[in-house]
Amino acid sequence: MPGKRGNHEGHIRQRKDDGRWEARLTIAPGKTKSLYGATQDEVRRKLTKLQREADQGLLGPRDDGQALGTYLARWLEMVKTQVRDSGYLSYEERIRLYITPRLGKVKLAKLTPQHVRELHAWMLNEKQLSPTTVNHTHGVLHHALKDAIRMGVLARNVCDAVDPPRKAKRKMVIYTPEQVRSLLEAARGHTHEALIMVAITTGARLGELLALTWSNTDLEGATITIHSGRAEVIGGFADTEPKTDAGNRTISLTSATVALLREHRAKWREHRVWLGAAWQGAKDGYVFPNSLGDQLGHATVEHAWRVLLAKEALPVIRFHDLRHTAASLMLLAGVPVAEVSRMLGHSSPHITYKIYAHSIPSAQHQAVAAMERITDRASRS
Repeated sequence: MPGKRGNHEGHIRQRKDDGRWEARLTIAPGKTKSLYGATQDEVRRKLTKLQREADQGLLGPRDDGQALGTYLARWLEMVKTQVRDSGYLSYEERIRLYITPRLGKVKLAKLTPQHVRELHAWMLNEKQLSPTTVNHTHGVLHHALKDAIRMGVLARNVCDAVDPPRKAKRKMVIYTPEQVRSLLEAARGHTHEALIMVAITTGARLGELLALTWSNTDLEGATITIHSGRAEVIGGFADTEPKTDAGNRTISLTSATVALLREHRAKWREHRVWLGAAWQGAKDGYVFPNSLGDQLGHATVEHAWRVLLAKEALPVIRFHDLRHTAASLMLLAGVPVAEVSRMLGHSSPHITYKIYAHSIPSAQHQAVAAMERITDRASRS
């Protein structure tokens, strides 16, 4: 006689009553889960996926008393290979800093909408966090519980019964042309002068510029080519691919930017020779490295940026707002939306228009001007 099936073992059979194929998986002693499909191959794929989830410890009976914190730790391991490094880091931080401290000990099966409301209130009132942070944290918990339902660990998603606070609308702050000139003057000779210049003249993201290498910088052709971005992850940094194909792009440089980059490269080559064996980067690696030639972090740039603005009494904006400034000034100058969209790496001009509609000169003014010319000629004839 065959012995009892062990945990996470399954078998497939065709049902006689309706002809459907059925797979059964042993989750725990005395606990099984059935899967159904129209073909044997379909059921086999479902069974393989379920076995993988069971092996990761994410599949279990609903009454196993598993705490939310335990489940979320296992869930993070499962999604680690399914999302971008930056996305995983965001999940991990929100779970570690907010969800687990407040709800980690609550049994998964006992989680209620009231628990979620208490999490929101704790984050907003006691932790003094923004509605946007609470909204994003709610989204992470919703995602995790949705997967729990799909895997048969949970019966319902309590996040569906709770409305998260609306994301706070942040007013876009940009520099005027005069302030841009003041910024470039203040940055003259600064460690990040070239980085600031490239950011303001190309509209590239900070992460994209920190991942930029000299092999993707053509000073003779006056272009840079964006193929990746830089994200800070647990234990260091990671170069990530653009979210869409449009993120892979070549951007033209101004003559002043090219001249500054030539000076910048010459200084770093001298610095590399001076450091000798202490140099940690490639011979001509990152365009904007740290002092040892290795990866430069976002936080380092942001700190130096804030110090520069405070010293020069310039309006305080984020470094990322240089991207908004570049886009807005190009649109105000009459550069077509489609071209600005291409430079920014947006997937469509519609996204660019939605973000920067306020910076696009009104077509009504052009229409009125044209009508004035027509009517003026008509009155003279």
